[in-house]
Amino acid sequence: MGSSVALRISALFCLSLPLIVLSGCLYTVNPAYYPSDIVFLSELIGEWQDQANPDHEWIFRPAEDKEKAYDFIYKMEGEQQFIISARLFKLEDDLFLDFFPEEEVKASKSGLVVPLHMIAKVNIVREDYFELVYLNSDWAGENTKIFENQITHVEGSIDILSSRGDENRMLLIKYAQKAFSLQEDGKNIIKFGRISTE
Repeated sequence: MGSSVALRISALFCLSLPLIVLSGCLYTVNPAYYPSDIVFLSELIGEWQDQANPDHEWIFRPAEDKEKAYDFIYKMEGEQQFIISARLFKLEDDLFLDFFPEEEVKASKSGLVVPLHMIAKVNIVREDYFELVYLNSDWAGENTKIFENQITHVEGSIDILSSRGDENRMLLIKYAQKAFSLQEDGKNIIKFGRISTE
């Protein structure tokens, strides 16, 4: 099976609520961090409310079966929509969240599924507030040549970084400040206020 076919299956698999909710993330086939880059912040644990969309709740709980990992639960209007794995990792001075549908992959009976890592930058984490920044689409559109040999385009206007994990890591280290800078319209940042701790 060719890689483009596998990635197409990946997109179809992930083109569900996680991908829609996290639509501003950088999508990669391989993780962009080494195990030594993973960090765990207790400040992130609890229930958070999207300040621009108060009916959207993001919940982070310590994962019971994975070290230095979270279970990310997304609720809309009080109803749970999905739960996937999440890990924080730090590259130099930059902090990122990697969302990954680990449990859905385990439950799948098809060997054709190639899940996606969905990466966003974390600007601030405090006891009562945190900020998540998505990929700056303006910057990405103007700098496609940087990634042209490492991106696979999949139907549905999804661009997936299909390079090796160490290459993804180096790209983030080199371009994170620009790639995750704030857009002029401010639409690539989500600001959260704490609802409760767990």
